[in-house]
Amino acid sequence: MQEQYHANDFGNDYEITVIGAGGIGGHLLSVLVPALHRGELLESTQQITIRVYDSDRVSEENLAHQRFDYDDVGMHKVTAIERSLCQFTGDRLRLVACPWDVRDASDMTPADLIVVAVDSAEARRVTHFSGTTFLDLRCLGDGYIAFDSSVDPDFVDGMTPDQPARSCQHEDAISSGNIEFGFLLAAAHGAQWILQSLRWMIGQTLALPPYPQTANITFGTLSRLPEAEEKLEPQGCVKPEIHTSNLIDSYIDTGDYDSGVVREHIAGLAKNRRWQDIWKIGDRLLREVSV
Repeated sequence: MQEQYHANDFGNDYEITVIGAGGIGGHLLSVLVPALHRGELLESTQQITIRVYDSDRVSEENLAHQRFDYDDVGMHKVTAIERSLCQFTGDRLRLVACPWDVRDASDMTPADLIVVAVDSAEARRVTHFSGTTFLDLRCLGDGYIAFDSSVDPDFVDGMTPDQPARSCQHEDAISSGNIEFGFLLAAAHGAQWILQSLRWMIGQTLALPPYPQTANITFGTLSRLPEAEEKLEPQGCVKPEIHTSNLIDSYIDTGDYDSGVVREHIAGLAKNRRWQDIWKIGDRLLREVSV
């Protein structure tokens, strides 16, 4: 992960912004909020607040591919999502419905992380120039693209032209029944990115958010995206370095699981995409190793 994180003004309080409550944003929140509502990650913070912005209301056409039912028709999407997930929220984890669009920085509360998941050039530009660590999610048909604040700014600008908003489904997909599910790939990427970014921010340095990429269900990962020339290392970042097996064995055998050498080795394996080797280390450590 390339961004430099700074402690926010609220100590262990974290603000997350999700712009868009449709096919991507709604499904993203439906898995993220339950995942966050209990466990060590939430307990290590004072409060996590997620604000979701969207002025759209639920229509019957949305029901084929968005996370709503007939009882939600006519409601603001953000209100319907807030209501459906209220069993998972409380004083420590808040989900706040904001039924308006983001067209200017003043339209949203300052956040630690921003995910833009709506087809709006205005909202995307506000996000890109916010100075906040961001993830930009887009999809069409069975494919999606995800780029974050580590990507080359020129590439980001070139991918954000002024153009009319459109659905994540191809024309006539809903009427013909040919629904495609690239929005679920995008939503999963977004949920993983937020959760792993939060883990990193609270000091879990083995956390690794997913890389910027473009992919689709039919053909898999299509490409990685160009990174910015100047990449900032996050505070407490572990420099990837693959060490000899004898050295790693000595640390693991003595129970020194959190040593810098072990962390460097795991980071080096992740950089070289040696997932099987990482899983083997996780089995030996008897703990989860997130990559």
